[in-house]
Amino acid sequence: MLEQSRSPIRRYSFAVATVVLSLILKWLISSELMTNNPFLLFSATVAVSAWYGGFRAGLLATILAAACGEYFFLFPFYSFGGHSPGQILALGIFLIEGGAISWLIAALYTARKNAELSAHGLENTQEEFRQIAENTDCLIWMSDPEKTEIFYVSPQYENMWGRSLESLYQEPSSFLEGIHPEDRDRVTTALANYSSGEYHQEYRMIHPDGTVRWVRSRTFPIRKHRTAEVYRVAGIVEDITERKQIEQEFVQANERYQRASNAVNCVIYYWHLETQQVVLSESISQLLGYPLASEGQDADWWLSLMHPEDREPAWIAMNKALEHDNRFDIEYRIRHQDGRYLNVCDRGGILRDESGKAVRVIGTTIDISDRKKAETELQKREELFRTSVENLLDCFGIYTSVRDESGKIIDFCIEYVNAATCANNGLTREEQEGKRLCDLFPGHRTTGLFDEYCQVVETRQPLVKNSFTFVDENLTTTTGVTKAFDIRSVAFRDGFMATWCDITERKQVEDELYRREREFTALAENSPDIIARFDRKMRPLYVNQAIYRVTGRSPEEFLSTSNSELAFPGTQSAECQGAIAQVFATGEEGEIECDLTDVKGVTRSYQSRLVPEFDRDGAVESVLSLSRDITEYKIARATSDRNQERLRLALESAKLGLWDYDLDTEEISVSRRFFDIFGLDLPATVIQYARFIECVHPEDRDRVDRAVQRAITDQADYDIEYRIIRTEKSVRWIAAKGRGFYDDQGTAVRMGGVLLDITERKKAEEERDRLLKQLEFEQQLLKAVLQQMPAGAIVAEAPSGKVLLSNKQAQAIWNETIAEEHNLEDYRLFQGLHPDGRPYQLQEFPLSRAIALDETVIDEEIEIPLTNGHSQILCLSAKPVKNLAGRIVAGVVMFYDISDRKLAERQREELLLREQEARKQAEAASRMKDEFLAIVSHELRSPLNAILGWSRLLRRRKLNPEKMAQALESIERNAEIQTQLIEDLLDISRIIRGKIRLYLRPLQLISPLEAAINTVRPTAEIKKIKLITTLDSGVGLVSGDGDRLQQVVWNLLSNAVKFTPEGGGVEICLERVENWIQIRIIDTGIGIEPEFLPYMFERFRQADSKTTRSHGGLGLGLAIVRNLVELHGGHIFADSPGLGKGSTFVVQFLCLQDTNDAIADPCFESSSIECDRSTSELSGLKILVVDDEFDTREFLIAALEQYGVKVFAAASTAEAIALLQEMQPHILLSDIGMPGEDGYTLIRQIRTLPPEQGGNIPAAALTAYTRTEDRILALAAGFQMHIPKPIDPRHLIEVVGQLWKT
Repeated sequence: MLEQSRSPIRRYSFAVATVVLSLILKWLISSELMTNNPFLLFSATVAVSAWYGGFRAGLLATILAAACGEYFFLFPFYSFGGHSPGQILALGIFLIEGGAISWLIAALYTARKNAELSAHGLENTQEEFRQIAENTDCLIWMSDPEKTEIFYVSPQYENMWGRSLESLYQEPSSFLEGIHPEDRDRVTTALANYSSGEYHQEYRMIHPDGTVRWVRSRTFPIRKHRTAEVYRVAGIVEDITERKQIEQEFVQANERYQRASNAVNCVIYYWHLETQQVVLSESISQLLGYPLASEGQDADWWLSLMHPEDREPAWIAMNKALEHDNRFDIEYRIRHQDGRYLNVCDRGGILRDESGKAVRVIGTTIDISDRKKAETELQKREELFRTSVENLLDCFGIYTSVRDESGKIIDFCIEYVNAATCANNGLTREEQEGKRLCDLFPGHRTTGLFDEYCQVVETRQPLVKNSFTFVDENLTTTTGVTKAFDIRSVAFRDGFMATWCDITERKQVEDELYRREREFTALAENSPDIIARFDRKMRPLYVNQAIYRVTGRSPEEFLSTSNSELAFPGTQSAECQGAIAQVFATGEEGEIECDLTDVKGVTRSYQSRLVPEFDRDGAVESVLSLSRDITEYKIARATSDRNQERLRLALESAKLGLWDYDLDTEEISVSRRFFDIFGLDLPATVIQYARFIECVHPEDRDRVDRAVQRAITDQADYDIEYRIIRTEKSVRWIAAKGRGFYDDQGTAVRMGGVLLDITERKKAEEERDRLLKQLEFEQQLLKAVLQQMPAGAIVAEAPSGKVLLSNKQAQAIWNETIAEEHNLEDYRLFQGLHPDGRPYQLQEFPLSRAIALDETVIDEEIEIPLTNGHSQILCLSAKPVKNLAGRIVAGVVMFYDISDRKLAERQREELLLREQEARKQAEAASRMKDEFLAIVSHELRSPLNAILGWSRLLRRRKLNPEKMAQALESIERNAEIQTQLIEDLLDISRIIRGKIRLYLRPLQLISPLEAAINTVRPTAEIKKIKLITTLDSGVGLVSGDGDRLQQVVWNLLSNAVKFTPEGGGVEICLERVENWIQIRIIDTGIGIEPEFLPYMFERFRQADSKTTRSHGGLGLGLAIVRNLVELHGGHIFADSPGLGKGSTFVVQFLCLQDTNDAIADPCFESSSIECDRSTSELSGLKILVVDDEFDTREFLIAALEQYGVKVFAAASTAEAIALLQEMQPHILLSDIGMPGEDGYTLIRQIRTLPPEQGGNIPAAALTAYTRTEDRILALAAGFQMHIPKPIDPRHLIEVVGQLWKT
């Protein structure tokens, strides 16, 4: 290749310069050779330029030299062109020669450069190979297989074999002498195939120093690049002594670990994470019972053996170890071959690559089932021990010795404490366990308890301490009291276990009991009352000194005897002992009074209070008796009781409360009645004056206080009535009377008096006033209400019947003035009639019954005859009025005219009946519509199923010709069925809306009949139904629409064929009956149920509308037939003998009077445009098709092009106008409903164009708008024909032919 330093400018400049230099030399050398060969020198120029600049530079020199030679050296000179053929040939040869020279020289230069580069690269490669061979640990050698000589061996040969390279070069087979004798023959045999590369041996060689080393030797052929022929053989020999030693050690180690794994019942495995391969030891069969297999026992297999509950946790633990750790320890359950699960432990290490990624796992699986069982059992025992200890009420702890270097115990570590311990010292387990005992509770050292614990550990002797007071600021009660304990301790391992019970409270109770016992003794001995204690046997346990003062006998005399008679009075001994026994039995306090004779012989009364004393178990242990002398008290109480009884009787009789006001202390002493009146509940019978004022009503307080002060100051009587507010917030009226009491100086010292609750009297007075006012108000209100009531009302006195009150409505209803103070007999109020016509008697009138018979009458209706011959109906209600004694004092009657309401009720009942009937009809119609919609859905979907099914089969193109013809026939037949269904729906819609129109003209019925017969004939032939026609052509004319009449006949005939089984018959008759032309259609089909005949021609009615019906259809055909017949002024009847007996349909039309001229309907001519003739006539015709639906356009194009028509298609109005003006079509076929501008707009725009631009083009509207008004709109817009969709291709051609003819 050219050197990169030569830029294109330099190469091209060099070419130009050499051409210029050659041109100058050409001018300077004017020899015959140069003249005859004008391009000779230029050839050298081209060669030099190509050598220097490459092919392009040589090509440039060739072109420049050719131009210079032609211009300067070819005749005519100094011009281009006009040369002789020989000169032109020479010029061409020079150009070819220059190009060839340029290419050859450039190629030679490139080849030379490549050769130089290759040689240089080869030298580098050889040097690199030599350095690699000499610096690698392996021995590399190369030989010539043909000459069987070695031409290269790396220096490692001398180190590995211990022989010189010269000896190997001289004798190539000399290296075999260094091979171990046992391996020499095997190596010699393998060397025979080394030239083919099939040499790979491991063998031993003996070094001259006597050492034996292992080497691995392998060869590979070196082939020629083009021929792939082996021309060299290279070999590599590497020292594998260390690897062999490692392998030997590995084998020995493997044998050892296999024996070890079998001995310890564990599996050793090697898991390669990338391949998921697992290498297991042979002990797998011993551990799990599975034989060791070479395949299948991978990580997934091992995972499948894990217990389902342990699989996910074990896998998560392993993945966590693979991510973060280098070792793992996982326990789980694994399934043995016999189905039982073993507890195993996986332990091992994770090997990672340089990036830290886990690549291999080496581990062991050990059976720990026995250990697990032992752990479970130990756990149960520990749980039992812990539960027992935790539920101990006493404190419990385990402590371990903490020793110094010399082995001396310096403290104890708390290993365990129970809940009672935590509750006792107020510390949690976490705050104690693991801590040192003396650090938490230093009192162990100060109290000497620590030394005693050390003695337990050292001597193994138990420790028992009762009532031990433990002084420690960290272990006191909440009140700061030093705690006391009962302690038990025994040695346990290198420590001790201790239990202790907190007896602090017990000790406090004992101390308190001792203190109280001393206090009791001091009080009892100095008390004037007799205090004694008795046991259950009534023996005195204690008697104080008061017994001596009363009886003259010492306490010791009582305590030293067991005779109960000495302790109790003789006559009352049994009663006293019974009272004490009752206290022992019930455990409740008791009281008893008894008489004792003192030392003076005087009988005195004593009251004894008996108090039970309980032991720790809650049982009565003794009874304490407290006896007090109540002799004087009983005398005073008897006197007081007599006085109090007299006063109480007096106050109770008068219901008075007693009060006494001390002016100095401002205290008021009151009686119980006073408290009851004021609603107070105080512990004493004294209240303060200020508290009394607070009870007075706020509005009366000043008045009461002034009355008190005035009575004291003026020495007047205190007499006042006021209100108080009781504690429950009720207000009471009080009448108080009193007077002041004065000392000798005339100073008031107190006031006294009585008070009385007069609330009821005040209420009675207020109620009387209120009732009087209310009575007056109610009388006025009653009169006003009666006058404003819409009903008439009369109040009459009982038993006289005198009218007390009446309102104006009563007078208006009776049309008579009712004067008060008159009796009811004075009025004509009883001229009423019962519902059965009997006249009302006087005593039957409701007001009379209410007064005389105490009867309540509600809404009794009476008919009252009026003088004008009419009557009115009154609704009366009457009720007696009674006084408080229950006696009837009056009667009231209320009545109102309900004549209009009665009339409205009758009308409402009639309307209700009509509405119920209408509702029944509407519900039936709704039900029929629902059934009809279900049938419509079924009938529309059924053809679609066949159409879509066959269409998809046709798209797959896997049908044979017969099936394809059957598919097309099925698609066409179902499409026609669906079209007819849609036509029926549209017809019934027009009929319901009254939009159907008839084009009436005189015509003969034979033409529509024949057309209808021809339509159903194929179906009849398929079912082998015989059609019998009896048509009278001379029946006359009717006024009718031929299309609609054909529809009528076709509907009846298609029903007859559909409901007639195979082999049956259908008869069609056309005849005249008087002025009627009659069509009879008789079939031998399934017949009609008599119950269904009245509903035959109703919409949405079918004899069988169930989903299991045998025949399809919407149930609209006969309804359409009836409406069309009636629109023609005709009648239709149906008759059937019953199911299975066929049916007959009769249609009658009125015959026209003038029947001379028989007019045939051209619509029913049997001949139409012949397709074959139309084909030749339509060939070359241009038709413009306009439709926004792509599928419709494609159908019309395909249908028309079959007859040689040239079709242009447009999807919009604008596109159609453009094609019309450009292509000048002969006929326009356009859709009506299109987006943007519709077909009406298109035809109107076309009709505005001049004839030469297509303004008069024949046009037909092909549209799905098929109503009569749509047809009229299309013709009015400018279309010649209105063709409803879907259209048959043959009919389409007929339409085109008719348009072309026009």
